[in-house]
Amino acid sequence: MLDLLRAEIDACDTILTETLTRRLMAAARIAAYKKEQSLALYQPEREAVILNKIAENLESTPYAKHIQDFYRCIFRLSRGIQMREVFPHNLVLIGFMGSGKTTVGQYLADLSGYTYYDVDTIIEQQAGKSVSEIFSRYGEAAFRALERQTIESVSNNENAVISCGGGCILDQNNIIDLKQKGKLVWLMAEAETLYERIKYQGTRPLVLNKTFEEIKELVEKRRPLYSGAADYQVAVDRKPVSDIVDVIIGMVMRQA
Repeated sequence: MLDLLRAEIDACDTILTETLTRRLMAAARIAAYKKEQSLALYQPEREAVILNKIAENLESTPYAKHIQDFYRCIFRLSRGIQMREVFPHNLVLIGFMGSGKTTVGQYLADLSGYTYYDVDTIIEQQAGKSVSEIFSRYGEAAFRALERQTIESVSNNENAVISCGGGCILDQNNIIDLKQKGKLVWLMAEAETLYERIKYQGTRPLVLNKTFEEIKELVEKRRPLYSGAADYQVAVDRKPVSDIVDVIIGMVMRQA
């Protein structure tokens, strides 16, 4: 009996794989056509119509909510694929430490099929030391020089999501390089949110043992630099990562 049920699931998976492949390929073709015809690329109302139709057809199904959640995942994947078809830029995430650049960046790269690069991680891998070790042993100036070299290199990639360290905006050359092939997205968060996220992390050398007021002062000092560099701004306070990524994709598709 168990083997029969598993065989049924295998058969369903084959059908789902083939059907999803066709659906996602159609989504990519639709994006290309809309771009060619200068039509609106992002149409959330279309998704709402589909979900309502599904809900009507599933009234007597015990798995209605699960199926609707499944379709929401499909919509998210479709948007990511469509973005890749019509958005000819890298997406660069900037913002203060604790704003979620790594988490958002990985999620965004997974959805779009872009390659993900984390500047701090690359520095650590190449130096063989953590960011905090580099700061403590060699000082901030040495770290900024490594950061500058890494950004200069990683900016040359295409179809990339790039997460930058919080202080990358201190060097205008970094911004110039990142903007050559990319659009910069500032993940904005209130100082209270950032403090709660980073206050117990010993790997953040610039905020280690600092009070809330000290961190707030640093956040406010950098805010104009983020604002001046950013092509897009997204508030992240009290939002799940999936919602933040949805906002980013919606913004870039509206302007693609």
